[in-house]
Amino acid sequence: MQLAVLADIHGNLTALNAVLNDIKGLNVDKFIIAGDHIIDCPQNNEVLEKIRSLDAYVIQGNREKYIMEYHNELHDEWKEYKQMSAIVWTYNNLCADNLKYISKLPEQLSISLPKMDSIRVVHGSPFDISEKILPHEHAEKIEGFLNAIEESVLICGHTHEAWNKVVNNKLILNPGSVGVPFNENGFAEYAVLTWKEEHWTATHHQVEYNINQLKQLFFLSGLYENCETWCKLTLQSIKEGKDINMEFLKYAYDLAKKNGYSNSKLIPDCIWEKADEHWFKK
Repeated sequence: MQLAVLADIHGNLTALNAVLNDIKGLNVDKFIIAGDHIIDCPQNNEVLEKIRSLDAYVIQGNREKYIMEYHNELHDEWKEYKQMSAIVWTYNNLCADNLKYISKLPEQLSISLPKMDSIRVVHGSPFDISEKILPHEHAEKIEGFLNAIEESVLICGHTHEAWNKVVNNKLILNPGSVGVPFNENGFAEYAVLTWKEEHWTATHHQVEYNINQLKQLFFLSGLYENCETWCKLTLQSIKEGKDINMEFLKYAYDLAKKNGYSNSKLIPDCIWEKADEHWFKK
């Protein structure tokens, strides 16, 4: 039994197609897709339709949760802020069937296969969809998470960093990101779980794809026109293999505080524009 494990596609159909083409050469039985299928890159409907065509276990990530919160009118203010424009644009461009599809996705799954150890699939952690788990920072947390679940394998995403680790005979695996990987080479990432000799083992895979083709789609889709700053940051993140979006957000929030917006949950557009101007002059 082999399971292809994907996470954090973020609307990047170009990378997803490259990964799926690479997987064709493997003897994969099913897919596990651990959330954040949409937002940040332009082909969100196409990504969801591709996922729906696969024989896959699928969960929500924090990006899908954002869309549903916006749909349920919990954040009407988002439409007034450029900071949130990628979420609003994605929501406005999702078709009804895909919106319904993500609304029904669970936040976690427990997978039980005959005569094999069970697998827990989360996006962040077993306790928080947006919690980061990093092997070099959270050794005690990781042990606690694995002790807290009955399953022998914990699959997580969210950090866009590929790694796996065995702790107390349990395996924890992050397949990395298909769409916006933080691996310093821009290659799309996925993992494969293999059941062999009475336990699961993980292998990591990287796939090169045409990033210039992806860049063109940002313009053709209208995403760049509506979310210019966020698109520039996302493309820079993919090119450099680093979380440039988060670095920019920290910079913009610091700039907001310096300009008297110390209690703002969201960054005012005047500050957002000033941060953009300064950031891309570096």
